[in-house]
Amino acid sequence: MRNPVSADPSARAGLPVVDRMRQIAGVKRRTDPRAELSGSGLQCFAPRAGHARRAKAWVALGLLSLGGCATLDEPRNLDAHKQELRAYVETGAYARGLERSAAEATRWIEQRVARRSDGEQLAIVMDLDETLLLNWTRIDASDFTYVRADWDRWVAEASAPAIQPMLDLFHYARSKNVDVFFITGRPERHRRDTERNLQRIGCDGYRGLSCAPDDWKGTAAEFKMARRRQIVGEGRTIIANIGDQASDLVGGFAERTFKVPNPFYLSK
Repeated sequence: MRNPVSADPSARAGLPVVDRMRQIAGVKRRTDPRAELSGSGLQCFAPRAGHARRAKAWVALGLLSLGGCATLDEPRNLDAHKQELRAYVETGAYARGLERSAAEATRWIEQRVARRSDGEQLAIVMDLDETLLLNWTRIDASDFTYVRADWDRWVAEASAPAIQPMLDLFHYARSKNVDVFFITGRPERHRRDTERNLQRIGCDGYRGLSCAPDDWKGTAAEFKMARRRQIVGEGRTIIANIGDQASDLVGGFAERTFKVPNPFYLSK
């Protein structure tokens, strides 16, 4: 059905909503005597004889149409979005996305190692949270919120499980004599707990773990780019940079980048 409001020329002319409803319903405007007495200037409208039902119907339809337009402009309901995110995990779609990312990166590492030149020092860079370490238990329990004290307790437990396809990728790279560097946005104060967590998941033999300075005021992207630049400056070729955030990957100093799925939060 055509929207009677948008179809009417007065709508395009920008008339007030009530005046448009009057035109469509065939009603005329009159001043409420009580409004005149009070001096408030309030206006009401009365239907012509025999048009009362038609007026009510058109006004109701017009208001419904306007309500529909408002709904189209309204942001997506947060509760519904949270349900979608949980379904994304529970249906296995998240796990499949992680597997695809790991498989793609592993294939590239295999191809690149096969054409390594003599004496070339190859390396990969990996982020930690939601790239190698899975914090879904904490994310779900917190209802997708970040409270620093709660996050600090979670990190101190050093109990985040590994994202298995990414742990397999780590071991594959090491088996091919490719150095692995972890560059994380976790602050330096979390270094010891992070090292314990890596040890618990069987992640040994990495070349370096870079944590952000506790007093860092810049972006994660700036910190991570600077660290990659330093690794390259030491004579290594970063053949793959793997992370769940765009801030893990921008800024260069890697032959290829691989984005790991993470719709749960954003880090800049």
